[in-house]
Amino acid sequence: MDYSQIEIRVIAYLTREKKLIEAFENNLDIHQRTASLVKKIPQEEVTPAERSSAKALNFGIIYGISPFGFARSAKMSEPEARIFIENYLREFPQIARYMANIRSFVNKFGFVETVFGRRRYFPEAKTNNHFLRQSAERMAINMPIQGTAADIMKMALINTAEFLEESFGRNQDEARIVLTIHDEIILEVKDSLVDEVKNQTKTIMESV
Repeated sequence: MDYSQIEIRVIAYLTREKKLIEAFENNLDIHQRTASLVKKIPQEEVTPAERSSAKALNFGIIYGISPFGFARSAKMSEPEARIFIENYLREFPQIARYMANIRSFVNKFGFVETVFGRRRYFPEAKTNNHFLRQSAERMAINMPIQGTAADIMKMALINTAEFLEESFGRNQDEARIVLTIHDEIILEVKDSLVDEVKNQTKTIMESV
């Protein structure tokens, strides 16, 4: 079982970016929709390459990606990458505002938090060293997003483990968690119990 686009959903929540929220509410392909908005073309005309570039930026923006880094990941020239990023931030102004607000906050207070209050300190954000400060700002932009996604995943894992123990005790022949990979919980389940465990795990993950 895995979460769908969890980090981008967290971005939509944190930034209150209407276009992202609407895309998720309408079950649109978020990367295709992003490419459509940024390139100003109908969604059905988005090419696989354009969707791939939008996907790279949807995820890269949370790392404070630079035009140079985006150009490499999207296989385009740096000037093209710069224009793509500028258009992206123009189309999603709440994301641009979020990034600016985080930079300002971490420079002033030296920390940021996840939605659930887990805090990380960035003393480098107050330094006069330009390189160190920029690096801290990029990490500070990223931390509430990936940190919140990680918090959600940990709670889902704990609640799933509790459900399995309540239902099957410590009999791991019935059902057990094997491992997690990023936003996935991988379970090993007896054939006759697959539907029951799958449905309950889905409910647990969604309720978290």
